[in-house]
Amino acid sequence: MKEMQKRNWFSGVSLIGKCLVLLLVAFAVTFAVTACGNDDDDDGGGSGSHGLRKKIVGVWVIECVKKTQVKTKILAAPRKANASKPFHKWDDGTELTFHDDGTYEDSSDGGFHKWDVVGDDELELDGEQGFEYEDDPANGGGTMEYTDEEYTYIWCWRKKYTPEPGEEHCVECEFPGDVDPEIPIYPGNEPPYIEGCYLMQPMKIVYSTVPKDKIGQIVDGGDYIRFTNQNARRNTLDFQSNTVEDGYSYGQESGSGVYITGKGNNFTVFFKQNSANLGNGVTGTTLAVYSGTKTRKGISNLYYMTMVLSKQGDSNNKMPVGSYRIFKDNDGLSEIALWRNWPRRAKSLTWSRFLTEY
Repeated sequence: MKEMQKRNWFSGVSLIGKCLVLLLVAFAVTFAVTACGNDDDDDGGGSGSHGLRKKIVGVWVIECVKKTQVKTKILAAPRKANASKPFHKWDDGTELTFHDDGTYEDSSDGGFHKWDVVGDDELELDGEQGFEYEDDPANGGGTMEYTDEEYTYIWCWRKKYTPEPGEEHCVECEFPGDVDPEIPIYPGNEPPYIEGCYLMQPMKIVYSTVPKDKIGQIVDGGDYIRFTNQNARRNTLDFQSNTVEDGYSYGQESGSGVYITGKGNNFTVFFKQNSANLGNGVTGTTLAVYSGTKTRKGISNLYYMTMVLSKQGDSNNKMPVGSYRIFKDNDGLSEIALWRNWPRRAKSLTWSRFLTEY
């Protein structure tokens, strides 16, 4: 009888009591499902603010900027444009490095700033809220939109691949699929220490896919190359070059945090330059590669390759997209040299046009 009473206890409960019991059961099930969902978000696989935070951490490159004037004046909580804010200086090629400690580095001003996630798709940057992020998988990144009292800004962001410490960088991955340049590439994650300034002179065109180039031609002048801030943990360094003839500078290149690979005394330095000024109103993306062997006197058998990956505004098309030139130091040694600020000239002479005319 007692067992029968235990089985039928629910039948003796009033209708209101039964409803309350069912509501409690439904609430418990919903809470359990929600808790499981939150665990997924904590692993970074779900949506929400935690998922956005994990997605944003890393290095981003800005590849386009759109700025439109606000047609309707914002009345509620107006925010005045502040030219001192770093994001008003973002332009093509700006790099933003977001750290998981709530700080980010901005290459446009070289400073550190604060950031936070304040919504499922909204960031707070340097104390300003209202930065709305949207994925754009087709372009390998996303867009960031921000509206102040006067303008709406839209930036195209692309996530930059950043290998882990000790991981080897892939030089060939930067080449178009059908290109196999005639230049030595030294793989490995133990490159030599190459900080210093070197003079690549005289230079000889050893290979070219550019129409009318003469393979084997030796050109006058020289290319001064300076490597600084080499980071053995990340295998990166900073780079500058100055093409000099008759004491005048005709072209400059520079890059920070560029990659270096190699092993022993052999090395390869390479970097991609977005929104490069190619002269005569032409802009585009170029790839530069230096390969050689470090010695006590400088760099032996130094090669330099320049390749055009994309460009806009070129009516002459002297150097088509996908074409490249490879130079080599013809005497076999790029000597240790002194870096200085050479006076500039706008027009190139005999040899420097091979580096500055695209």
